Amino acid sequence: MNKRIVVFLLLLLVACTPAATPEVIQYTSAAPTAARSPTHSGPTGTPTLTPTPYIRPTDDPALHLDQPIVRVGDEMITLGQFRQRVRYERFAALDNARRLIERVGLDKVNLATPGENPTADAVASIFNTLANSNAFGHQVYDIMVRESIIRQEYHLRGLKVNPKDVRDYWVRYLDLQRAPDVDAALKTAQEAYITTAMSYSGLSRAAIGHIFEVYVMGLDLRPIIAKERMGPLTIQQVKVRRIIAKTLADAQAALAQIKKGDDFRSVVCQYSTERGSSDMGYVTRGQFVPGLKNLDAVFKANAGEIVGPLQSPLGWYILRIKDLRKNADGDTQADVQSILVATESAANDLKSRAQQGEDFERLACLYSLDKNAGIRGDLGYVDPASLGDAVAQAINGNENGLYGPIATGRGFEVIQVDDRKVNLPKPEEIDRAESQAFSAWQSDKVNSSYVAALNDVWQKAIPADPLPRDVSPLMREENFGLPTLQPTGTGP
Repeated sequence: MNKRIVVFLLLLLVACTPAATPEVIQYTSAAPTAARSPTHSGPTGTPTLTPTPYIRPTDDPALHLDQPIVRVGDEMITLGQFRQRVRYERFAALDNARRLIERVGLDKVNLATPGENPTADAVASIFNTLANSNAFGHQVYDIMVRESIIRQEYHLRGLKVNPKDVRDYWVRYLDLQRAPDVDAALKTAQEAYITTAMSYSGLSRAAIGHIFEVYVMGLDLRPIIAKERMGPLTIQQVKVRRIIAKTLADAQAALAQIKKGDDFRSVVCQYSTERGSSDMGYVTRGQFVPGLKNLDAVFKANAGEIVGPLQSPLGWYILRIKDLRKNADGDTQADVQSILVATESAANDLKSRAQQGEDFERLACLYSLDKNAGIRGDLGYVDPASLGDAVAQAINGNENGLYGPIATGRGFEVIQVDDRKVNLPKPEEIDRAESQAFSAWQSDKVNSSYVAALNDVWQKAIPADPLPRDVSPLMREENFGLPTLQPTGTGP
């Protein structure tokens, strides 16, 4: 990865947890921490506005840009197309940041005070997403695959794109809804955008147009696919707690302890194969909960050490460090397990117990407030069908209480039904269900023989350009009170 973007973006912020959609890049909203000099409180009010003509780096002749990297149905995606698309998405993200800054003024964008200004947070989020070029490249790869799936399915069904829908998306994308003459404004802004995007990415005019068309295709296709996959939405919900035991004997023992009066969660932690996990996996600084204090202690610890208590807006964390390593971008990652509790005294007690040899995973199961660690037995209100046919049939009716053991494909289940209710789906719930069904359909395609990865050469050829300063002089380091860095390389 280009060294100057590493230094520049790491000076600005450290968090990086990008999220991808099938059609467009989305930016993280985690509040990052900005570095600044002791005497500077924000961006300078007199930015350097002298533009520097952008010259797209020449691709290394050793790269075989015509080499296919993935087959999607009847389409091939080449290394050259991938590299162009990464550069386009980087430009599109930074152009969005430029427009945000110009809208409010550079003096209003202070990255050193997260949470005080939505525009500054949005700009920081864009920088945040781009800071890890490796993760960003994987995101773009996934988007290109899903776009190909959508495009081929759309044509297979004989659907036709409505030009007005594409036009309306352009209007929204360029934020021209309130222009006095929308069509005139769109013609000028669209031409300027496409011309500039071509120069930064190397994509053709048609290829950029196709990006906007496939977004509209996705909007058209989503309700069709969702209707086929979802069926009618259920309105019956049950509030349940569950234990999944490996053997009938374990299930019967768990049931006996619950009937005797033992705490349900304690029985879950003793017998259930679905206890949840305290394992966060390998994470960088930016993937920890925003506001977690004394995070340096995590990355200074040795494998096997217990760190904490560390205070956060959610409570107090105890962390067990399993391993430390560097990722492809040179960021330090820690493989950690976590326990979240409400008070410092409880955290200190659990830390002491873990240091004395008690199983960290069991302590997390018994005491952690984190949804991924401590309360997996409590599913809340769910659709009975989501529990599987055997369970749904067993708890069918109006009676609450204990059911089981019930033999299922996962083992033997004990179910506590605490409540039943009728839930009339709200419009946003229907929309969310449609979105989930559409995404699940795409994922099924991605994980099927319809998609075949041909090689992984693209993973070592992810462009790290353009940089913020390349897209706008407003985004130079000195305009944020940061040292101006000299280029040290051209990237891949």
